[in-house]
Amino acid sequence: MDRIWFLQHGWGFDSTCWNQWRYLIPENEVILTGDRGYFGDSIQIDSNEVTNHRQLVVVTHSLGIHLVPDDFLNKAHNLIIISGFDYFHPEDQRLEQRSQKIVKSMLARIENGQSRDLLKDFYKNCYYPTHPDLKVPKECNDSVLKNDLELLNKNRMVIENLKNPQKILILHGDTDRIVDISKGRKLQGMLVGSEIVIKEKSGHSLPFTHPEWCIDQILSNINMI
Repeated sequence: MDRIWFLQHGWGFDSTCWNQWRYLIPENEVILTGDRGYFGDSIQIDSNEVTNHRQLVVVTHSLGIHLVPDDFLNKAHNLIIISGFDYFHPEDQRLEQRSQKIVKSMLARIENGQSRDLLKDFYKNCYYPTHPDLKVPKECNDSVLKNDLELLNKNRMVIENLKNPQKILILHGDTDRIVDISKGRKLQGMLVGSEIVIKEKSGHSLPFTHPEWCIDQILSNINMI
C-alpha cells in the first residue's frame, strides 16, 4: 500500500522544520506539511488529498497533536506523537499554577512586541542539551503565535479522537525541558495499545536534532502493520 505522510509542527516552528525528513522518507512516498503561519503564509491541507487507498502516517511534534484536523486523525493508519502531551501543565495544582504563570508571561512578551526574543529563549530550551546557532525569523505573526499559545495553555486532548489509528507511537527525549518525559509516559498509559520509545540524552526537538533516529523508529513501527 502506498504511503502518504502528514507532518504537523508545534508552537513556535513552521513547516521548514521537516526539511531534513524529505531526504529520509522513502522517495516514492507523498509528504504533506501543515503550516500555522507564524512566519509567513499558513498552509492548510485538505483531508480530501488523502485517498483511501493510501496508508496515512500522521506525525506531530509537541502542540502539533492538538493542531491536526480531526479528519486526518480519523483517516490515519499510523499516528506518531513526538514530544507531545494531553495537557501541557502539571496536574499538581501548585505546579500547574506556576506553569500557567510562565505561559502568561510568554503571552505578555508577545503583546509587548517581544516575539523574536521570546522565540530565541524558547528555542534554547527546545534544543537543550545542544545549543546550535539558531536563526529567529525576522517577521512574526504575533496574532497566530498568541492564539496557539493560548490553546497550549488551556487545551486538553480528546482521547476519543485518537481511537482510529491502528498503531500509535510516542517518541520522547529524556531531558525534554518543554514537555517533561512524564507527559510522554502518561500519554502511553492513556492511549490503549500505544508504544513509547525514549531517546536518552535528548531534548524537545527530536525531529530536528535526531531526524534519522525518528525516521528509523517510525519506519520500524509502521512496517509492522
